[in-house]
Amino acid sequence: MDKRLNFSLWYFVAGFVVILLLQNFLGGNHVTVISYATFKQAVATGDVKDVALGADKVSGAIRYRYLSKPDAAPVVGAEAKGPKPEDWHDFAAVRVADPELVGRLEAAKIDYAPSASRTWPASTRPWTSSRRS
Repeated sequence: MDKRLNFSLWYFVAGFVVILLLQNFLGGNHVTVISYATFKQAVATGDVKDVALGADKVSGAIRYRYLSKPDAAPVVGAEAKGPKPEDWHDFAAVRVADPELVGRLEAAKIDYAPSASRTWPASTRPWTSSRRS
C-alpha cells in the first residue's frame, strides 16, 4: 500500500471516531433506564409526563429527583451544577403485566399514548416495508 494512501486512511479513521464521539456526547437525548417500581412511584406522585406505552417498554419524561442517588449530599451555592430535582429527563422502563397502569395514569392526569414497537429489520431498513394504499 502506498505510504500516502495509508496516511490518509488513518486521518479518515481518526476523523470518523471523533465524529462518533461528538455525536454521542453532544447530540440527542440520553434516555435513562429505570425500574418499573420507580416508574410506578413517580406516577403515584405525578412526576411523569408524556408516557408512551409499548408492548415491552414504557417511556416518557420523569423528574430528575427519581434518577439521582438518594445518599448523595446536596450541593448548594455557586458549586451547584447540573440538573435540578424538578427538571425533566427522558426515561425508559421494561413494561410488566400491570392491568391497572392505564387507570393509574388517568387518575394522575398523565398524558399517555400507545407506542409502536419496531423490530430489527423494520427499524434498520425502512425501505423493505411496503405501503399499500
